[in-house]
Amino acid sequence: MPTISMFYGILIRMFFYDTDKHHKPHIHAEYQGQVAVYAIQDGELLSGRLPPKKHKLVVAWIEIHREDLEADWQSCRKRQETLPHPGAGSVNIVKVEPKENYQLLVHTENGLTGVFDVSPYLAAETFLPLREKENFSKVTSGGYFIAWDSGADLSADTIEAKWRIL
Repeated sequence: MPTISMFYGILIRMFFYDTDKHHKPHIHAEYQGQVAVYAIQDGELLSGRLPPKKHKLVVAWIEIHREDLEADWQSCRKRQETLPHPGAGSVNIVKVEPKENYQLLVHTENGLTGVFDVSPYLAAETFLPLREKENFSKVTSGGYFIAWDSGADLSADTIEAKWRIL
């Protein structure tokens, strides 16, 4: 079963031959020995359990990567190998600056700078507090993730997969 992404200690995997057990396209998320299975279509928890904060991260990650996951699932059905998702946490974020319209200016250790749009995520429960500009402006870099005082965060692989490099 290939690991297709890793973030915040969570491993995301997809089994090649696990196409009938849960009767839906799904991924397996593992965190410190706990395993949960999530539907790709809507992030529904199909079995298992993760700690509440990790569960929210996985559901948000599925939302962000749904198109890629659906393509990976089709590859699994055809017994083809899936590939790691773009980024896979490879960038180290050294500075992040909040801008207008829920945009972030992100600077990485390897000299890249890009703009990341947070607005598509503001409907998710974890990100609701960021709709207030004061909360949005309190963003910090943790190296391989960015975080807000409200508890919302995004991994570097998410940012790298969806940003616009300047």
